[in-house]
Amino acid sequence: TLHECRAGRILCGAFRFPRADLPVHTELRAREHHLHGPLWKPAALGVALALPFVPLAILLPLHAADLLALFLAATAGVYVGMAINDGRRTILWLELLPAAATFAFAALGLWGPTWWTAVGFLFHGAWDVLHHSYTVKTDVRWYFPPFCAAFDWAVAAVILLFLFG
Repeated sequence: TLHECRAGRILCGAFRFPRADLPVHTELRAREHHLHGPLWKPAALGVALALPFVPLAILLPLHAADLLALFLAATAGVYVGMAINDGRRTILWLELLPAAATFAFAALGLWGPTWWTAVGFLFHGAWDVLHHSYTVKTDVRWYFPPFCAAFDWAVAAVILLFLFG
């Protein structure tokens, strides 16, 4: 049977797998990274995009701390959006819980010590790894979890090295 989300649209004409309740297109994405190259490329891009926060943290530490906390809050919703696109209610609920935790870390970092923001980025990076290992089976492209994990951990390093104190 075709897998249909609550909104009534068909997800890529995907068929359900009886063993895991996964649409075919999600299972194919699990094997997609073998066709597209090494993981270091998206991870290197993630680190490179975190580097501009270094001079910002050195020159304007208070503004950088606020900006990174707000950026973490926005980051919390990325996988929620992907879960909404995925269409499965269980995946949406699974994504909402860590998103709420990430958002809470951002709020704590904004209103309290900056190290809470670093904890939030470390937490979100670990959540990215769970997506890459397909422990969490949300429909994401192969390159996004390593890119996002590297970015998150690099930003956490910037916070701990330049803003924590």
